[in-house]
Order: sequence, then structure tokens, then C-alpha cells
Amino acid sequence: MKKPFKRSFVVLIGILLLSTVANAYTSQDLNWLLKRVQPDDGVVIEIVDWDSNWNNLITLVNPIVSQLKKISESIDIVIVSHGSEQFELIKSNLSPASTQTTATMTAIDELKMLSNTNKVTVSVCGGHSRMEGFDNEKYASFINIADSGPALVNDYLNLDYHHLILP
Repeated sequence: MKKPFKRSFVVLIGILLLSTVANAYTSQDLNWLLKRVQPDDGVVIEIVDWDSNWNNLITLVNPIVSQLKKISESIDIVIVSHGSEQFELIKSNLSPASTQTTATMTAIDELKMLSNTNKVTVSVCGGHSRMEGFDNEKYASFINIADSGPALVNDYLNLDYHHLILP
């Protein structure tokens, strides 16, 4: 009797894993995602590389957001950063509005612009912040602080959002 249970358990785990990654795409799969996303869909962009910095990541994120918004302005886009790159999104890295030009914009300035003009939600992992001694108040006001970045991604996946993993 143990073997049928074990086999059923393995099959169940396999199905759960497949359902979790069914809507997961990497940056190489972007064209595939763009062909499948519908106007009222949601896309969660997960930043998982703990060594990246936002100056590099923003060059990936900006064109993705632009391409998705060309499909439909109503596509809900959420960015979840839960690696060490999230610590670049603190208030002190924002340029003063009076001195800001396109040439002097930092990555966080560009994310703020995405948040304001394209209604992109930018979230970081509060658990990781606490582990590293960062208070939530240190983050820029447009940043959403989730209790857990990975749990937030799962919440969006449970809402049938497409999952794009960068980089």
C-alpha cells in the first residue's frame, strides 16, 4: 500500500511544480510572453539575481514595461525585488527633483517614473530588509514593502499573473 501512496505523492508534487512554473518566463522568453499576454492580464517581474544592481536591471525592465503597455495600458505590472539589489531603492538614492534631467536620472528615479506614469507597482522584501538591518522608512515612498518578496510573487501567481524572472 505504501507504493501507490508514494507514486501518487510524486505525481502530485510534479503537478504542483508544473503549475507553479506554467506562467514563468525568463528574459529569453519575453517574445513568447508578449504573444500570450492579454489586455487585462497581470505580469509579475521577479528580480532574483542577488548580485545585480538596478543600473543594469533598469535597462532590462524599461523595454519590457514599454512592450507590455503597448499591448494594453490596462496590463497590471508588478516588480518584486528581493535580493541585495533592493537596498539601492532607498530614499537617499533619489535625485532631487530640481536637478533631475534625463541624463542625471538614476535607476531609482526611472523606477519612480515607471511607478507614476505606467502605474507599475515596485515591491521589495521586508524580511530581507529586517535581516540586513534596514527600516522600511529608508525606502522611497513609492516602494511597497512586502513581508516576504517570494510570498508576494506567489500571491500574484495565485491570481494567474504571468511570471517573468530577471535576469
